[in-house]
Amino acid sequence: MKASGVLCLDIVSDGKTGTFASKDATDKYLLSYDIESLYASSIRGGQFGVLKATANKITLDTTVTGSVCVTNSNLKVTPKSGNCDASTTTEYTCTSGMCTLNTGCTGVNESTHCIDAGKKLYASVKNASCNADTSESSYLVFKCTNKDTCTLLDDDGIDDLIGTESLLVYYADANKVFTQKKDGFFYLNTTKSKLVYCPSENNGTIVCSSITPSEGYYLNAARDDLTGAIITCLGTPVKCKKGNGTADFSYIDAGKEGNIISCAGTTCTTAPGSKMQGHAYIDGTETTTPNIMITYDRSEGKFVSTTLDFVPKYYVDADDPEKIKNIITCNNAGCTSSHGSTLPGHAYISGTDPEKMTLISYEDTDSDGEEDAFDVADDQIKTDSYFIDGTNPKNLISCTVSGGCFSGAPPIPSGSVMLFKTDGVTAGNTITCTNEGCISSKGKKIIIN
Repeated sequence: MKASGVLCLDIVSDGKTGTFASKDATDKYLLSYDIESLYASSIRGGQFGVLKATANKITLDTTVTGSVCVTNSNLKVTPKSGNCDASTTTEYTCTSGMCTLNTGCTGVNESTHCIDAGKKLYASVKNASCNADTSESSYLVFKCTNKDTCTLLDDDGIDDLIGTESLLVYYADANKVFTQKKDGFFYLNTTKSKLVYCPSENNGTIVCSSITPSEGYYLNAARDDLTGAIITCLGTPVKCKKGNGTADFSYIDAGKEGNIISCAGTTCTTAPGSKMQGHAYIDGTETTTPNIMITYDRSEGKFVSTTLDFVPKYYVDADDPEKIKNIITCNNAGCTSSHGSTLPGHAYISGTDPEKMTLISYEDTDSDGEEDAFDVADDQIKTDSYFIDGTNPKNLISCTVSGGCFSGAPPIPSGSVMLFKTDGVTAGNTITCTNEGCISSKGKKIIIN
C-alpha cells in the first residue's frame, strides 16, 4: 500500500513484517502478483515483478532484464555480479521486469518438468532447483494458456481436451534429451479416443491440437519402427487402438487426405498415393491371406479398399521402391508382389479396369519419363490386339473392342504348328506361338508348309 509517500512491501516469510522505500529512492523490489491483484488481467498471478516507487506511484521496471539477486530479508533487487550469496539472497532471471526463479532450466518450465540448456528433461520441484529425472522415456503433452505458460497433462487432462486448446508435444528419450514433435499424429493411451496432431507448418509455434478421429488408419508418429506404428480407429463412437505395422503392406491414411501409409523394412511412412490407372497397394487389414487392394477410384475421387473375389487380377505395385518394377498378382491364395515379366510382348490385364480393356506392360521409358517401369495404357484398347500373358507365356491375351481382354491357350489353326499375331506392345514385333509357348521378335511372320 502507499502511505505518506512511501511504498510498503509485505515480506513473504511471515506475512506481517513491512519494509519501506521512499518515493524518491532508487531501490527496486521483487513482488509476487496475487491471482486476484489489480494486475491480474495483464500479469499472471504467481509471477514475480520488479517494482519501484516514483512520484507517488508504483510501476513495473521494464528495464530490468537478466539475472538478479534478491535479498531474502527485504526483497531488494540488485544486479547479479559474480554469484548470488546463497545464504542471504535468491537468484531470479528477469525479462522486461518480469522474473522467474532461476532453476537453471529454460524452455517449458513446470512444477513437474523443465528443460536445461543442454535440451535435457528434468523433474522440478516448485521454487527449487531441477533434479535429474530417472523415469523412462515418454511423450509429454503440455497445454499452453499463453506464450510462456504451459501445463503438463496427465491422462485425465488429455481426456478433457475438446480440440480448441494450444498444445505442445515433447519426447523425452532414455537419456532425457527433450525434443519437440512437430509433425504427425501421436497416439495417446487414454480411456477416450483422442489423438494430438502437430502439423509440420508450426515451425516451433504452439499449433498442436487434439482431434476426435474418424474411422480409419493413422500413422503413429510416436513410433519409428513397426511396433505400434498403426493406429486403428473403428466403431460408434470411434475408439482407437495401436497395432503393429506389417512390412510390404499399406493403409489408406485417414489423417492426410490422398496419402497412403506404407510399411517396408522396419518402419512405416506416409506419402501421397499413386492415382495412376492400374496401380495398387496391398491392404494391411488382412495379412494372413491378403485379398484386399487399395486403388484410386477416379469416379469417387479418393482411394478405396476393395475385397477381391477369386478371379485372378493384376496390378502395378505402387509401393514398390524399385521404380515400380513389381506386379501384384491376386488369386485364390491371396495377393503377392514380385518382379513382373519384362520380356518383349508380355503384358497383364489391369485389375483396376472392370471392363478388362486396359493392359499393363513394361516400358523402357514410361509415360512420365521414368525409365524401366511398368506402365498402364491411358486409354482402353481401340483395335483388336494381342499380347503374351506375363504370368504364363504359354497363354495369349486376346483383346477385342467389343468383348475386352481374356487370356488363354493360343488358338493355333488345325494342321499348323504356329500362330502369328502382331505384337500389341512392341511396334514392329510379331508374336509367334507354338505348343511350347509364345515369343515376340522383330520381323515378318514366316509361313512354314
